[in-house]
Amino acid sequence: MQLRKPALHQRSLSERTPAANRTAKWAGLIRRVRRTLDLSQRDLAEAIGVSPATIGRAETTGAISITVLAAILELGGIRLVALDQDDEPVTPMRETAARNHAGARYPAHLDAWIPTLRDAPIGGWRHDRPVPRLTFHHRHWRDERRQRIGAVGSDHSSELELRLRRPDRRRARMFERLHPSPHREWVYEECQCGPECETTCHPSCPCQCEPPGCNEGWSFAGG
Repeated sequence: MQLRKPALHQRSLSERTPAANRTAKWAGLIRRVRRTLDLSQRDLAEAIGVSPATIGRAETTGAISITVLAAILELGGIRLVALDQDDEPVTPMRETAARNHAGARYPAHLDAWIPTLRDAPIGGWRHDRPVPRLTFHHRHWRDERRQRIGAVGSDHSSELELRLRRPDRRRARMFERLHPSPHREWVYEECQCGPECETTCHPSCPCQCEPPGCNEGWSFAGG
């Protein structure tokens, strides 16, 4: 005879997994709202526009979407807050971050940047598609760039911010051209340029595969 595992509400606290404890807390918060507002499961379901079964299932198993949970808590004057391990509030990534031609966001774990003429693939950009206004680094180049600049941005930049940085890079290239380093030696290595190198290598770029001035006058279509 096979014994059935006891239901979540029948298990002792020591038998529950961290996930089970979280679902039990969700159920407890829902019941707290119902008690505060003097609502039955049916009343609560009607108030937020879901079925009574959704509320019943949430209180029994803790299975509930974050959208429904937020609506229930908001009804009871409670709000969800995201905290990090130091109990500091965590803000969401902003809606004004740069987007592609289709209006879709760039991958959250990668870094968006403005491509240049020399970033075009072999054979050039596809003629049947618009030249990418922005693009993003894949993991390999992203990690190298982050290691080089010693920083990881907590958010994506907006397209306006990315474009406003371009004059700073041009001024840096102009300064480098007017004040060249007397000890510079050009050694061929595999290119490891990042987005800060638009038409020539930025002074901070360790690659220096294109000396300042070699691409002056070039512009990037769509950029």
